Order: sequence, then C-alpha cells, then structure tokens
Amino acid sequence: MLNNVQLMGRLTADPEIFTGEKYTICRFSLAVQRDYPEKGEYNVDFIDIVAWNKLAEFIANHFTKGQLTVIDGKLHTRTYQDKEGENRRAWEVIAEHIY
Repeated sequence: MLNNVQLMGRLTADPEIFTGEKYTICRFSLAVQRDYPEKGEYNVDFIDIVAWNKLAEFIANHFTKGQLTVIDGKLHTRTYQDKEGENRRAWEVIAEHIY
C-alpha cells in the first residue's frame, strides 16, 4: 500500500517539543495554501504535523513560526476520548523528512 504525503507551507507557531523517558516528540501545524482561488481568494488548510526522536529535536532547534517548510511523511489517524468522554479522531502527518 502507498501512504505518502508531501506538503509545503508555513509553520503557524514555534514547534512544541515533549521529551519522555524513551522518546521525544515534536508537534506543530503547517498552513498550506490551496492551488486554486475560491471567489478570488486562496483558502488555507491547517495540517497537524508530528515528528519523533532525532527529527523532533532537529525541528525544535532549527524551525520557527512563519518559516516556509516542506514535509515528507505519512498520514496517520488516531482515536482518543475528550474531556467529556466522547470518542474523537485526529488526522496527523507523521514527518519523515523536513526541508
């Protein structure tokens, strides 16, 4: 099966890094402009990105809000329960390379 995502956009905020005993995780959002205008304006999609371990540390140390970035990765879904006990689903891109 093929699961490959390539995105180019700007970081919406500085990446957040979390360090555990066995792993490091970095989370950030990428603002990706659509290729076609709607009613004269380009819409933007905000896509959640997650990176792990060495790549997470690299991103946290070298990337900042507003920076134009290219991500190669895989689309991933996860389910969780919110504070009210409702089941939710999150769609994220797991970063494999960043430029």
